[in-house]
Amino acid sequence: MKRVITSLLLLGLFTLIGLSSSTYAATKNVVWEKSQSVSATVDSNGTKASVGKTKGKWYWEVTVTAQASTTTGIGIVGEGKQYNGPGTGALQNWMYYAANGNTFPGIVSSGTTYTLKDVIGVALNMDDDKISWYKNGVLVYTSTFKPSDLPGEIVTPSITGGSTGSFSFDTNFGATPFTYSIPEGFLPYQQPENSITLSATGNEENIQLKWDGIPGVTTYKIERALTPGGPYEEIASDISGTSYTDNKVEENTTYYYVVSTNISSTDQVVSNEANATTLKKSTPDPSEPTEPSEPAQPTGDRAILTITMDNGFDKEFDLSKKELNAFIAWYDAKDAGRGASFFAIDKHNNNKGPFSNRKDYVIFNKILTFEVSEYSTK
Repeated sequence: MKRVITSLLLLGLFTLIGLSSSTYAATKNVVWEKSQSVSATVDSNGTKASVGKTKGKWYWEVTVTAQASTTTGIGIVGEGKQYNGPGTGALQNWMYYAANGNTFPGIVSSGTTYTLKDVIGVALNMDDDKISWYKNGVLVYTSTFKPSDLPGEIVTPSITGGSTGSFSFDTNFGATPFTYSIPEGFLPYQQPENSITLSATGNEENIQLKWDGIPGVTTYKIERALTPGGPYEEIASDISGTSYTDNKVEENTTYYYVVSTNISSTDQVVSNEANATTLKKSTPDPSEPTEPSEPAQPTGDRAILTITMDNGFDKEFDLSKKELNAFIAWYDAKDAGRGASFFAIDKHNNNKGPFSNRKDYVIFNKILTFEVSEYSTK
Protein backbone atom coordinates (compact mmCIF):
# COMPACT_ATOMS: atom_id res chain seq x y z
CA MET A 1 0.00 0.00 0.00
CA LYS A 2 1.69 3.14 -1.20
CA ARG A 3 1.75 6.60 0.31
CA VAL A 4 1.64 6.30 4.10
CA ILE A 5 1.24 9.56 5.99
CA THR A 6 3.15 10.38 9.14
CA SER A 7 0.19 9.82 11.44
CA LEU A 8 -0.14 6.18 10.38
CA LEU A 9 3.59 5.61 10.60
CA LEU A 10 3.89 6.96 14.11
CA LEU A 11 0.71 5.22 15.26
CA GLY A 12 2.62 2.00 14.76
CA LEU A 13 5.06 3.06 17.42
CA PHE A 14 2.41 2.42 20.07
CA THR A 15 2.79 -1.30 19.47
CA LEU A 16 6.29 -1.15 20.92
CA ILE A 17 6.41 -1.94 24.61
CA GLY A 18 8.87 -0.28 26.94
CA LEU A 19 10.28 2.01 24.26
CA SER A 20 12.88 4.30 25.82
CA SER A 21 14.02 7.68 24.62
CA SER A 22 17.51 6.34 24.00
CA THR A 23 16.17 3.60 21.69
CA TYR A 24 13.67 5.56 19.65
CA ALA A 25 15.22 7.18 16.59
CA ALA A 26 18.50 7.66 18.39
CA THR A 27 20.42 8.68 15.26
CA LYS A 28 20.16 11.90 13.28
CA ASN A 29 21.49 13.08 9.93
CA VAL A 30 22.60 9.76 8.43
CA VAL A 31 24.34 10.15 5.04
CA TRP A 32 26.47 8.05 2.69
CA GLU A 33 30.19 8.41 3.33
CA LYS A 34 31.10 8.91 -0.33
CA SER A 35 28.73 11.78 -1.09
CA GLN A 36 27.96 13.07 2.44
CA SER A 37 24.37 13.08 1.27
CA VAL A 38 21.40 10.70 1.10
CA SER A 39 21.80 10.73 -2.70
CA ALA A 40 24.88 9.28 -4.37
CA THR A 41 26.37 7.66 -7.45
CA VAL A 42 28.68 4.72 -6.79
CA ASP A 43 30.79 2.29 -8.80
CA SER A 44 32.04 -1.18 -7.91
CA ASN A 45 33.76 0.17 -4.80
CA GLY A 46 30.40 1.06 -3.29
CA THR A 47 29.83 3.12 -0.16
CA LYS A 48 28.37 2.74 3.31
CA ALA A 49 26.35 4.92 5.68
CA SER A 50 27.96 7.30 8.15
CA VAL A 51 26.41 5.55 11.17
CA GLY A 52 26.18 1.86 12.08
CA LYS A 53 24.10 -0.05 14.62
CA THR A 54 24.82 -2.68 17.25
CA LYS A 55 21.24 -3.55 18.28
CA GLY A 56 17.60 -2.74 17.52
CA LYS A 57 15.19 -3.19 14.60
CA TRP A 58 15.73 -0.60 11.85
CA TYR A 59 14.24 0.22 8.45
CA TRP A 60 15.30 2.39 5.50
CA GLU A 61 14.39 2.78 1.81
CA VAL A 62 16.56 3.10 -1.31
CA THR A 63 15.08 4.41 -4.58
CA VAL A 64 16.88 3.63 -7.85
CA THR A 65 17.36 6.84 -9.91
CA ALA A 66 19.96 5.72 -12.52
CA GLN A 67 21.27 2.25 -13.15
CA ALA A 68 24.17 1.64 -15.55
CA SER A 69 24.98 -1.84 -14.25
CA THR A 70 22.67 -4.72 -13.48
CA THR A 71 25.04 -5.99 -10.81
CA THR A 72 24.17 -3.24 -8.39
CA GLY A 73 23.45 -4.31 -4.80
CA ILE A 74 21.70 -2.96 -1.71
CA GLY A 75 22.37 -4.32 1.79
CA ILE A 76 24.68 -4.14 4.80
CA VAL A 77 28.38 -4.43 5.58
CA GLY A 78 30.38 -5.53 8.63
CA GLU A 79 32.43 -3.33 10.94
CA GLY A 80 35.39 -1.63 9.30
CA LYS A 81 34.57 -3.12 5.90
CA GLN A 82 33.48 -1.81 2.51
CA TYR A 83 31.68 -3.65 -0.25
CA ASN A 84 34.24 -5.60 -2.28
CA GLY A 85 32.25 -7.87 -4.53
CA PRO A 86 30.46 -11.23 -4.27
CA GLY A 87 32.15 -14.53 -3.66
CA THR A 88 34.61 -14.70 -0.79
CA GLY A 89 34.31 -10.94 -0.27
CA ALA A 90 30.59 -11.34 0.33
CA LEU A 91 31.37 -12.72 3.77
CA GLN A 92 32.01 -9.10 4.71
CA ASN A 93 28.67 -7.85 3.36
CA TRP A 94 25.17 -8.96 2.41
CA MET A 95 23.56 -7.62 -0.76
CA TYR A 96 20.33 -7.91 -2.74
CA TYR A 97 21.25 -7.60 -6.43
CA ALA A 98 19.25 -5.94 -9.19
CA ALA A 99 20.14 -8.25 -12.09
CA ASN A 100 18.68 -11.55 -10.95
CA GLY A 101 17.28 -10.95 -7.51
CA ASN A 102 20.09 -12.94 -5.92
CA THR A 103 21.16 -12.31 -2.34
CA PHE A 104 24.70 -12.92 -1.15
CA PRO A 105 26.26 -14.69 0.62
CA GLY A 106 24.81 -18.03 -0.33
CA ILE A 107 23.66 -16.93 -3.82
CA VAL A 108 20.01 -17.40 -2.97
CA SER A 109 17.76 -16.24 -5.80
CA SER A 110 14.52 -14.56 -4.89
CA GLY A 111 13.53 -14.35 -8.55
CA THR A 112 12.59 -10.70 -8.06
CA THR A 113 14.74 -8.14 -9.88
CA TYR A 114 14.58 -4.36 -9.56
CA THR A 115 15.30 -1.40 -11.81
CA LEU A 116 14.69 2.35 -12.20
CA LYS A 117 12.17 3.96 -9.81
CA ASP A 118 11.81 0.81 -7.74
CA VAL A 119 11.90 1.37 -3.97
CA ILE A 120 13.87 -1.21 -2.01
CA GLY A 121 13.09 -1.36 1.70
CA VAL A 122 15.68 -2.87 4.05
CA ALA A 123 14.60 -4.19 7.46
CA LEU A 124 17.59 -4.91 9.69
CA ASN A 125 16.54 -6.90 12.75
CA MET A 126 19.58 -7.09 15.01
CA ASP A 127 17.52 -8.26 17.98
CA ASP A 128 16.48 -11.47 16.15
CA ASP A 129 19.62 -11.56 13.94
CA LYS A 130 17.85 -11.24 10.56
CA ILE A 131 17.68 -8.97 7.51
CA SER A 132 14.80 -8.68 5.04
CA TRP A 133 14.38 -6.87 1.72
CA TYR A 134 11.17 -5.40 0.31
CA LYS A 135 10.44 -4.27 -3.25
CA ASN A 136 7.79 -1.57 -3.55
CA GLY A 137 6.28 -2.55 -0.22
CA VAL A 138 6.25 -6.33 -0.82
CA LEU A 139 8.55 -8.73 1.06
CA VAL A 140 11.13 -10.25 -1.30
CA TYR A 141 13.36 -12.34 0.95
CA THR A 142 14.55 -12.82 4.54
CA SER A 143 18.16 -13.96 4.63
CA THR A 144 19.14 -17.18 6.34
CA PHE A 145 22.52 -15.65 7.17
CA LYS A 146 22.84 -13.69 10.40
CA PRO A 147 24.06 -10.09 10.76
CA SER A 148 26.08 -11.29 13.74
CA ASP A 149 28.19 -13.38 11.33
CA LEU A 150 29.58 -10.23 9.72
CA PRO A 151 32.95 -8.90 10.96
CA GLY A 152 32.88 -6.92 14.21
CA GLU A 153 29.84 -5.77 16.19
CA ILE A 154 28.70 -2.77 14.13
CA VAL A 155 26.48 -3.34 11.08
CA THR A 156 26.11 -0.49 8.57
CA PRO A 157 23.88 0.10 5.49
CA SER A 158 25.88 -0.37 2.30
CA ILE A 159 25.42 -0.13 -1.49
CA THR A 160 27.42 -0.91 -4.61
CA GLY A 161 27.35 -0.01 -8.28
CA GLY A 162 28.32 -3.51 -9.29
CA SER A 163 31.33 -4.90 -11.14
CA THR A 164 30.89 -2.48 -14.07
CA GLY A 165 29.32 0.92 -14.54
CA SER A 166 27.71 2.98 -11.83
CA PHE A 167 24.52 3.20 -9.81
CA SER A 168 22.61 6.33 -8.65
CA PHE A 169 20.03 6.34 -5.92
CA ASP A 170 18.16 8.36 -3.29
CA THR A 171 17.86 7.08 0.27
CA ASN A 172 15.41 7.77 3.06
CA PHE A 173 16.80 6.70 6.42
CA GLY A 174 13.70 8.08 8.15
CA ALA A 175 14.10 11.86 8.03
CA THR A 176 10.76 12.03 6.18
CA PRO A 177 7.76 9.64 5.97
CA PHE A 178 8.55 6.44 4.09
CA THR A 179 6.99 5.64 0.71
CA TYR A 180 5.69 2.31 2.01
CA SER A 181 4.53 1.01 5.38
CA ILE A 182 7.32 0.40 7.84
CA PRO A 183 7.32 -3.26 8.99
CA GLU A 184 5.65 -3.78 12.34
CA GLY A 185 8.01 -3.42 15.29
CA PHE A 186 10.69 -1.59 13.30
CA LEU A 187 11.87 2.01 13.69
CA PRO A 188 13.27 4.49 11.17
CA TYR A 189 17.04 4.09 10.91
CA GLN A 190 17.38 7.74 11.87
CA GLN A 191 15.25 10.09 13.89
CA PRO A 192 12.64 11.90 11.77
CA GLU A 193 13.08 15.64 11.32
CA ASN A 194 9.69 16.18 12.91
CA SER A 195 10.07 14.10 16.07
CA ILE A 196 9.61 14.43 19.81
CA THR A 197 12.05 12.83 22.25
CA LEU A 198 10.47 12.63 25.71
CA SER A 199 12.09 12.03 29.11
CA ALA A 200 10.48 11.66 32.55
CA THR A 201 11.86 12.10 36.08
CA GLY A 202 10.00 11.07 39.23
CA ASN A 203 10.25 12.28 42.83
CA GLU A 204 8.06 12.16 45.94
CA GLU A 205 5.52 14.78 44.92
CA ASN A 206 5.31 14.69 41.10
CA ILE A 207 6.78 13.57 37.79
CA GLN A 208 8.55 16.08 35.56
CA LEU A 209 8.39 15.69 31.77
CA LYS A 210 10.73 17.30 29.22
CA TRP A 211 10.85 16.94 25.45
CA ASP A 212 12.47 18.33 22.31
CA GLY A 213 10.14 20.75 20.59
CA ILE A 214 9.31 20.86 16.88
CA PRO A 215 9.98 24.21 15.15
CA GLY A 216 6.73 26.03 14.43
CA VAL A 217 4.64 23.97 16.87
CA THR A 218 3.06 25.97 19.69
CA THR A 219 1.01 23.41 21.69
CA TYR A 220 1.31 19.78 22.78
CA LYS A 221 -0.97 17.13 24.26
CA ILE A 222 0.12 14.83 27.11
CA GLU A 223 -1.28 11.36 27.73
CA ARG A 224 -0.57 8.94 30.57
CA ALA A 225 -0.96 5.21 31.22
CA LEU A 226 -0.38 2.78 34.07
CA THR A 227 0.95 0.05 31.77
CA PRO A 228 3.51 0.14 28.93
CA GLY A 229 1.89 0.89 25.57
CA GLY A 230 -1.37 2.13 27.07
CA PRO A 231 -4.27 2.46 27.18
CA TYR A 232 -3.55 6.17 27.58
CA GLU A 233 -5.73 8.92 28.98
CA GLU A 234 -5.28 12.60 28.24
CA ILE A 235 -4.08 14.57 31.26
CA ALA A 236 -3.23 17.90 29.61
CA SER A 237 -3.70 19.66 26.27
CA ASP A 238 -2.72 22.95 24.66
CA ILE A 239 0.55 22.89 26.61
CA SER A 240 2.95 25.55 25.38
CA GLY A 241 6.65 25.07 25.92
CA THR A 242 8.53 21.79 26.22
CA SER A 243 8.06 20.75 29.84
CA TYR A 244 5.22 19.70 32.14
CA THR A 245 4.87 18.67 35.79
CA ASP A 246 2.30 15.97 36.61
CA ASN A 247 1.22 16.58 40.19
CA LYS A 248 -1.70 14.14 40.21
CA VAL A 249 0.34 11.07 41.09
CA GLU A 250 0.43 8.42 43.81
CA GLU A 251 3.60 7.57 45.67
CA ASN A 252 5.69 4.54 44.63
CA THR A 253 3.83 4.22 41.30
CA THR A 254 5.15 3.95 37.74
CA TYR A 255 3.50 6.06 35.04
CA TYR A 256 3.97 5.90 31.24
CA TYR A 257 3.71 9.05 29.11
CA VAL A 258 3.55 10.12 25.46
CA VAL A 259 3.47 13.66 24.06
CA SER A 260 1.88 14.45 20.70
CA THR A 261 1.13 17.39 18.44
CA ASN A 262 -0.48 18.03 15.07
CA ILE A 263 1.84 19.42 12.41
CA SER A 264 -0.93 19.60 9.78
CA SER A 265 -4.60 18.78 9.37
CA THR A 266 -3.72 15.15 8.64
CA ASP A 267 -0.32 14.49 10.25
CA GLN A 268 0.30 13.91 13.95
CA VAL A 269 3.70 13.44 15.60
CA VAL A 270 3.84 11.21 18.67
CA SER A 271 6.82 10.97 21.01
CA ASN A 272 8.49 7.89 22.37
CA GLU A 273 6.97 6.46 25.53
CA ALA A 274 8.83 7.59 28.66
CA ASN A 275 8.20 6.27 32.15
CA ALA A 276 9.09 7.32 35.68
CA THR A 277 8.30 6.07 39.18
CA THR A 278 7.28 8.33 42.03
CA LEU A 279 9.40 7.92 45.13
CA LYS A 280 8.04 6.60 48.39
CA LYS A 281 7.64 9.44 50.86
CA SER A 282 10.21 9.26 53.63
CA THR A 283 9.02 9.08 57.25
CA PRO A 284 11.15 9.59 60.36
CA ASP A 285 12.26 6.46 62.21
CA PRO A 286 10.40 6.47 65.56
CA SER A 287 13.24 4.50 67.13
CA GLU A 288 15.71 7.31 66.54
CA PRO A 289 15.62 10.18 69.10
CA THR A 290 15.12 13.65 67.72
CA GLU A 291 16.98 16.72 68.84
CA PRO A 292 14.86 19.39 70.57
CA SER A 293 14.12 22.28 68.28
CA GLU A 294 15.58 25.70 68.98
CA PRO A 295 13.14 28.38 70.15
CA ALA A 296 11.85 30.60 67.40
CA GLN A 297 13.73 33.86 67.07
CA PRO A 298 11.97 37.17 66.38
CA THR A 299 11.90 38.23 62.76
CA GLY A 300 11.05 41.94 63.17
CA ASP A 301 13.59 44.57 64.18
CA ARG A 302 11.58 45.43 67.36
CA ALA A 303 9.03 43.72 69.61
CA ILE A 304 6.64 44.36 72.50
CA LEU A 305 7.47 41.98 75.35
CA THR A 306 4.53 41.44 77.70
CA ILE A 307 5.36 39.52 80.90
CA THR A 308 2.56 38.20 83.12
CA MET A 309 3.68 37.83 86.71
CA ASP A 310 2.41 35.19 89.15
CA ASN A 311 0.30 37.87 90.90
CA GLY A 312 -1.62 38.52 87.67
CA PHE A 313 0.02 41.86 86.83
CA ASP A 314 1.42 42.49 83.32
CA LYS A 315 4.70 44.24 82.58
CA GLU A 316 5.16 45.59 79.05
CA PHE A 317 8.48 46.57 77.43
CA ASP A 318 9.32 47.98 73.99
CA LEU A 319 12.60 46.26 73.08
CA SER A 320 15.04 46.03 70.22
CA LYS A 321 15.67 42.67 68.60
CA LYS A 322 19.01 42.40 70.40
CA GLU A 323 17.42 43.03 73.79
CA LEU A 324 14.62 40.54 73.10
CA ASN A 325 17.12 37.85 72.07
CA ALA A 326 19.07 38.46 75.28
CA PHE A 327 15.88 38.04 77.36
CA ILE A 328 14.93 34.79 75.59
CA ALA A 329 18.46 33.42 75.97
CA TRP A 330 18.43 34.22 79.70
CA TYR A 331 14.99 32.65 80.17
CA ASP A 332 15.98 29.42 78.32
CA ALA A 333 19.23 29.17 80.29
CA LYS A 334 17.52 29.68 83.63
CA ASP A 335 14.80 27.21 82.68
CA ALA A 336 17.62 24.68 82.12
CA GLY A 337 19.04 25.49 85.61
CA ARG A 338 21.79 27.88 84.57
CA GLY A 339 22.40 31.60 85.08
CA ALA A 340 21.12 34.38 87.34
CA SER A 341 17.68 34.30 88.91
CA PHE A 342 16.81 37.78 87.60
CA PHE A 343 17.05 39.76 84.34
CA ALA A 344 17.47 43.55 84.02
CA ILE A 345 15.44 45.32 81.34
CA ASP A 346 16.41 48.91 80.40
CA LYS A 347 13.35 51.21 80.47
CA HIS A 348 14.92 53.66 77.94
CA ASN A 349 12.43 56.47 77.13
CA ASN A 350 10.30 55.46 80.09
CA ASN A 351 13.08 56.74 82.34
CA LYS A 352 11.00 59.39 84.09
CA GLY A 353 12.50 61.62 86.78
CA PRO A 354 16.05 62.89 87.50
CA PHE A 355 17.60 59.45 87.13
CA SER A 356 20.42 58.73 84.68
CA ASN A 357 19.27 55.13 84.20
CA ARG A 358 16.30 52.96 85.20
CA LYS A 359 16.05 49.19 84.92
CA ASP A 360 13.25 46.79 85.72
CA TYR A 361 14.51 43.57 87.28
CA VAL A 362 12.35 40.53 86.43
CA ILE A 363 12.54 37.54 88.79
CA PHE A 364 12.48 34.20 87.03
CA ASN A 365 10.32 32.29 89.49
CA LYS A 366 7.77 35.15 89.49
CA ILE A 367 7.11 34.88 85.72
CA LEU A 368 3.87 33.09 84.87
CA THR A 369 4.08 33.59 81.10
CA PHE A 370 5.34 36.07 78.51
CA GLU A 371 4.24 37.16 75.04
CA VAL A 372 6.28 38.59 72.13
CA SER A 373 4.63 40.84 69.50
CA GLU A 374 7.10 41.58 66.72
CA TYR A 375 6.95 44.66 64.54
CA SER A 376 9.18 46.51 62.13
CA THR A 377 10.10 50.17 62.00
CA LYS A 378 11.53 49.92 58.44
